[in-house]
Amino acid sequence: MFPWRVASFVLAVTVWVTGWALALFPAYSWVFSHYLDWPGYRVFDFDSGSEHYEYYIESPWQVAGVSALGVLVVLLTPLLLRALTGVDRSAVRGLLGR
Repeated sequence: MFPWRVASFVLAVTVWVTGWALALFPAYSWVFSHYLDWPGYRVFDFDSGSEHYEYYIESPWQVAGVSALGVLVVLLTPLLLRALTGVDRSAVRGLLGR
């Protein structure tokens, strides 16, 4: 059970921190245009042959969408934790013979 507990801890903390980082994106989105040479947060930037592709999160609607996604992830994190502890619960029931 130790590897499962480590994996569930890592997954839970990763989802929780990612949710809060996305939810609080409007608080730090100004940093990218102020201190970097980017118009917003750079999602991707790559070259494919002679084409150059780049995408930035820069409009207020995009920032609000990222924040809403973060709030959704934060609100769904307890369901993930409940599912992860359900595996532990079923393992304990199996070991106790119930």
